[in-house]
Amino acid sequence: MKRTTIVIGFILLIFAVFILLQKGGLIIGIIVLVGSALSFSSGFSVYFTKNRITRIRKTAYDGIVQNGILRIEKGSFHADKDTFIKRMEKIQDILADQELMPKFGLDAIYLEYTSEEKARKIAEMINSRGLKTDIIQDRMNWEIKLEI
Repeated sequence: MKRTTIVIGFILLIFAVFILLQKGGLIIGIIVLVGSALSFSSGFSVYFTKNRITRIRKTAYDGIVQNGILRIEKGSFHADKDTFIKRMEKIQDILADQELMPKFGLDAIYLEYTSEEKARKIAEMINSRGLKTDIIQDRMNWEIKLEI
């Protein structure tokens, strides 16, 4: 989609320049030029927004993994470092979409969700990747206990 809008913007730009060079085409040329600018801006904004979201997701995942490694090194999280990293790589996309920082227990990670339906759906996804989960209701939220 972004390439299409950029190409359309380029074609409209050429057409606008052609119309502006003709006698009496000032108003139509300006209208086409504005359309070209809008097409360019929407095409390029989609491109830059996609890159920004990818970087944000990677930063969130890296932060969660680093936090877990620090807890393993301190001794407040009982897990093997290599096993922890392998299991986190299996659910990298799920961790990157987390709204809240997961809670670390002694031997498990707790992912928090606002609805039971969403928690069950995510738990099924995690289980299908070969990891063991339990769903726990915590006051108003639902948590997925991911055992490491």
